Amino acid sequence: MKELAEGASSAGGEAIDAEVIELIFNLIRGAFLLLVASASLFAYNQAQQGNDWRPIVTQVALAFAIVIAIDVITFLFVGNGGGGGGA
Repeated sequence: MKELAEGASSAGGEAIDAEVIELIFNLIRGAFLLLVASASLFAYNQAQQGNDWRPIVTQVALAFAIVIAIDVITFLFVGNGGGGGGA
């Protein structure tokens, strides 16, 4: 994403600071974790009331596994973003 922001600034767009990009992605991760926590609390509440909680936990686990899988695949293909340019 940092390279895309640099490319946009060289094409006449306004430059985006790398720290802003990192902050945005950290906010997205935080929102995802809050959603997982709230869904877990909802599943716990359903279990306490005697309702079926397994479909909720299944959806939460599936969403969590998909995000982790995408993160791992991205790391395998793109790397950690450190670049490979040596002099």
